[in-house]
Amino acid sequence: GTSSVTLTGTLEMINAAFSQELTYTVDEDWNGSDNITITFSDQGYTGSRCAAGTCESGERSDLCILTASTQVSVTVQAVNDAPTIVADGTSPEANTGVPTK
Repeated sequence: GTSSVTLTGTLEMINAAFSQELTYTVDEDWNGSDNITITFSDQGYTGSRCAAGTCESGERSDLCILTASTQVSVTVQAVNDAPTIVADGTSPEANTGVPTK
């Protein structure tokens, strides 16, 4: 599936959010590769004025919205789970072992 998080705020607020530790959480016992795409947008607050009222994105505006994207590759290694033992359901006699599967 695809998930997203939107952070909105001043440049200082966004920088502060990304300066903290980010945690990538997966389902239990999942391992493999994944990609995280991060897209930044200034929402038009620092964009330059566009010629003829058309932005690079094709939108009609006199102020261009600047965006940038980057992708982070993540690899989650498999965990070597501890072994488990399962008795076969029989009752052992005194001083004998328990049969296992």
